[in-house]
Amino acid sequence: MIYCNPNNPKGEIYFCTNSSTPDNASNWSCKILPPNDNWAYFKDKPNIIALGNGIVLINYTTDKYGNYEILIARSSDYGNTWNTIRPAAGIVSTVAYFSVYGSTIYLSQNNFNSGLKIDVRKSTNGGLNWSFVSSAATISTGSYGTSCRYFKRPAKIHSNITAYLSNIAVSYVSNYNGYCNVAIAYSNDGGSTWTRKFIYPSSRDQVLPMIASSKNGYLYVMWQELYSSTYSTWRTMFSYSTNWGKSFSKPSRVSNHNYKFNQNPAGHDYNGLVIDNSGVYAIWANDYYTDDAGLVWFSKATSSVPLVSLNEDKIDYTNAKIYSIDGKFLGNYNSKSNLKAGIYILKSNTKSKVFVIK
Repeated sequence: MIYCNPNNPKGEIYFCTNSSTPDNASNWSCKILPPNDNWAYFKDKPNIIALGNGIVLINYTTDKYGNYEILIARSSDYGNTWNTIRPAAGIVSTVAYFSVYGSTIYLSQNNFNSGLKIDVRKSTNGGLNWSFVSSAATISTGSYGTSCRYFKRPAKIHSNITAYLSNIAVSYVSNYNGYCNVAIAYSNDGGSTWTRKFIYPSSRDQVLPMIASSKNGYLYVMWQELYSSTYSTWRTMFSYSTNWGKSFSKPSRVSNHNYKFNQNPAGHDYNGLVIDNSGVYAIWANDYYTDDAGLVWFSKATSSVPLVSLNEDKIDYTNAKIYSIDGKFLGNYNSKSNLKAGIYILKSNTKSKVFVIK
């Protein structure tokens, strides 16, 4: 997205495709995402998913209908043609995210119509129609304005979402004793009821939480956290849950150095967190105006993160049990290091594996 006037920002969003080598800039082809309004409206915060069979969805915020509102551009032919969908007409909103599980697409967005909420919607027909699920959270306003002190940029509240089976989790920021702190709302019944909690309550401001999930009920959350108010330096933090949000690990650090970040009101509000079968990947931006100007940083999770359960075909060795070949229980995997030569069965997470000690 680009602006045509910083005092009266207008913009268009570009959609780019690549059928060759993605890390070669010359192989990318970009065009303005229809409808091209000739810079008549503000457009910002695009989020994209590809559903397969040529279906692509992009949500973004725009003031085309007056107040900021989330629109969805949908293509069923790999981005050659598009139609526009209003999933929640009349809801004032500045940022939204998709999450897909099976044939259900979830959309989370902030809602400023009456106070400040995080709404969840879903579609079961490829994004053509959307229904309201529920409000995952009503954000505390505290005594510092929108949500917490120095909070003039609503996108930093975030409303990132992830789903697996009937579980849904949303990350956002709320007020904790006058500070912006990362919180999640999680549901185990498809969004009918929600439990809400802070990840790691702190007297340091935390913003821009991103959330992702893997199989076996693991959740991963990353955010940017104020390290020093004196020098306005920040760091990127990370925590995980092995029980879909009921408890979280003590936060660890993703970034390898402190960096400048302008919280009020400028500063980047772009983070990314994705998972595949081999790792957890994080990407974040430092402040555009200072010593890390324009830099985007990338990190892969270390071995301290329980990645062994990211793939259902892998065994969670932390909970594995060892049996003899005739079915006798011999002990937990972690506590057995003196097994004699023979054939054994390793069982965990409803999976079994035969191994031989010679």
